[in-house]
Amino acid sequence: MALLAALNIFGKMRDLVCSPRGQLHIKSFSAAPKLLGSTQRTVDNTSTALTDIPPDAFCAYIQVKTADIYWNTNANVATPSATVGQEAGIGDDLYIYGRANLVNFRAVRQGATSATLKIQWYAEDEDWGR
Repeated sequence: MALLAALNIFGKMRDLVCSPRGQLHIKSFSAAPKLLGSTQRTVDNTSTALTDIPPDAFCAYIQVKTADIYWNTNANVATPSATVGQEAGIGDDLYIYGRANLVNFRAVRQGATSATLKIQWYAEDEDWGR
């Protein structure tokens, strides 16, 4: 299942997830995920991966700063672009859920200015993914 967005409703973490058939579901978790740490990456005009993923990371909260980006988590596409992947603007928040999506994440800046990604890593709670 691919994460589309995370919501905080009435103090509970809820994820809007999409099944392989395209059906949308809201999934509730009883405990907050465990914060493993934070880092930042610079996104330039080449395909930028998340190379410093902690071993136990299962989810990332990413803030886009300084420039707009194109991004994707498709392992078969090395470089996202205007026609491949999704757009994220300055100030957008990305929630990447699942180890494979973290490993396959790639981003490239849209213009001449490099972007900065502020990243928080989270471990899988016992209730996540169930």
